[in-house]
Amino acid sequence: MNIVVVIILLFGLLFFTGGSVGIIRFPDFYSR
Repeated sequence: MNIVVVIILLFGLLFFTGGSVGIIRFPDFYSR
């Protein structure tokens, strides 16, 4: 596989996981 594709997939996975955890932990911060 292309290294660029792997980096993009990892970045997207980290962003999705971080966003999900952030919304669960800080609903008031994202609801503004």
